Amino acid sequence: MDKRVAVLLAAVCVTSTAFGQVRDQHSIDGVVAALNAPLSAEAIAQARQYDDQLLSQGRDSTQRVYLVTDERSRRVNDLVRKLLTAMGQDPKAWAVRVLDTNPQTNNAFVVGGEYVYVFTGFLGAAQSDDELAFVLGHELGHSLLKHNERRRNDSVMQLSQIAVLIAALSKGKTAQEFGQFGEVFGAQYGQKDEAEADALGAAIALRAGFDPLRGADFFTRMVKENDAAAPGATLTEAQLQSMRLQATQAQNTCAQSMTAWNAGQIARTPPNADKVNKVCADAETARLSFNKANTEFYDAQTQASLQKLTSSHPSNQSRVATLAATADFLGGRRDLASLSKYETAYIVMQALDTTHSVLLQPADVTSAPPMVQTDKPMPQDGVTARLEKLKGAFDAGLITRDEYDATRKALLTEL
Repeated sequence: MDKRVAVLLAAVCVTSTAFGQVRDQHSIDGVVAALNAPLSAEAIAQARQYDDQLLSQGRDSTQRVYLVTDERSRRVNDLVRKLLTAMGQDPKAWAVRVLDTNPQTNNAFVVGGEYVYVFTGFLGAAQSDDELAFVLGHELGHSLLKHNERRRNDSVMQLSQIAVLIAALSKGKTAQEFGQFGEVFGAQYGQKDEAEADALGAAIALRAGFDPLRGADFFTRMVKENDAAAPGATLTEAQLQSMRLQATQAQNTCAQSMTAWNAGQIARTPPNADKVNKVCADAETARLSFNKANTEFYDAQTQASLQKLTSSHPSNQSRVATLAATADFLGGRRDLASLSKYETAYIVMQALDTTHSVLLQPADVTSAPPMVQTDKPMPQDGVTARLEKLKGAFDAGLITRDEYDATRKALLTEL
């Protein structure tokens, strides 16, 4: 046995004794406990320290960053305020930073607690406010679920990582592949963390008045990009076998034609020679096409398997399917039991239900009240009621200051 495997097996034996006393961080009970727990003072203090360092140095660990305070910042702040209000959080306690870089960085994240960072590259990549709301809801979900603190105590995750590494060692993985394993072991979040944040992000976005299903567009584009980079990923086993059969039949036809030609069964005329040559050229083309497709197919299969083992995120196609099912549940188009196929999403929704979370309650007001077009003036008491409703929407963080001011001004003209 490889000495490294023996050492890791010993670590499993030692750890598993203590594991019996540790609750599964990704069970319903684990998620409920996370949702009920407040953000720790330590996490907030560390986030503040990170923010101070980032702004004072004007750089993160890899590049220069520039604080943005223009209209892009205002847009993000308004959107985050709606999300935080939907979560039952006080927006005034949170700081939102929009950062520019050169070259552009497509990223958004939350540090520890109460500090949200959005890069201008991500603002350019998100093609709608619905996409932006879902992704930011996902990042806020990491904070609401206390993933940083839970990950340090997640013995289930640590044991599963060790088991994967043992399997890799026993199969003689390459140095490059071990580097990929190292990346996931050192990642800030694991696949279940990301899946939990997806489910919670969908609930947050919906209650804030956005369409969480449009968040799937973000991942669908990634699927398309990956398919373009790996053509074999779009093939099925059935398609590959059909190509194999066609190539075999074409080669057999070529061999029969050549035999007939050599035996004098085909008149040796230039036109017949051209026909035989074309049959064999087509057979060679079919053979080369199959060989290429076969290589691409199994390369894509191998890469997908490695990605599943080493990535800190679920596959993009899996996220699309899970997000669609979660959005259907949140929209009342399927019941909770039917969501059990998507285990992590089911656990999160069950936890939200157990805690009677505001995220599963319909919002009282989702937008500013519509302007009613009429030739008759509105009664003064009706306008007053609409002004009160408008103020309630603004106080709840469901509309921006500009939306509030514009609608209020229009209503006041009716008094």
